[in-house]
Amino acid sequence: AADVVEIVFGRLNPRKKFGPEDVLVTTVTGDVFYTGIEGPTDKKYEVKFITPPWTLLFEQMASMKFLNNRAFWPKKDPDASSSSDTLITKSSNVMKGTINTIGKNGIDYYSPRQKKNVTVSLEDLAIVIFAPPPKPPPTVPNTLVAIVSASDGSTLQGTPKELRAGVLTLRDLWGAEHK
Repeated sequence: AADVVEIVFGRLNPRKKFGPEDVLVTTVTGDVFYTGIEGPTDKKYEVKFITPPWTLLFEQMASMKFLNNRAFWPKKDPDASSSSDTLITKSSNVMKGTINTIGKNGIDYYSPRQKKNVTVSLEDLAIVIFAPPPKPPPTVPNTLVAIVSASDGSTLQGTPKELRAGVLTLRDLWGAEHK
């Protein structure tokens, strides 16, 4: 990028208590979101999040860490070099397969080992590593790039479009606009 601007709104103020649906999502472009799972959408392989209210395709996410089970996160994230999704429970069970849906009741995935769909409760999950996307993620444009840091520790990078009356409009690397 030619220039990088960091914009911070408020002081860092992360929450201390979390529910089973509260997650830390890292995208394949490096954005980080502290959010909550709202549930699946009508589209296949997509999940809707509470804050910010938006959806992500599974292929846009690198990992999803469950904040209420932080004590059970592995010291080092597993490789995403596999062609399957990896689910790790708080009891350190490692399951590989293809995630079908992500909702408040759990993650439903196809297990090739068991040859059937299996649902894992969000309360039991520590981390999910998504299979690498089929095509490379968008790269940072060779122009002014803003990295917006929210008070909960979330970060989003993209191209600033407008700053008016204290509201920033940002186009993320996927082309979606956020205020």
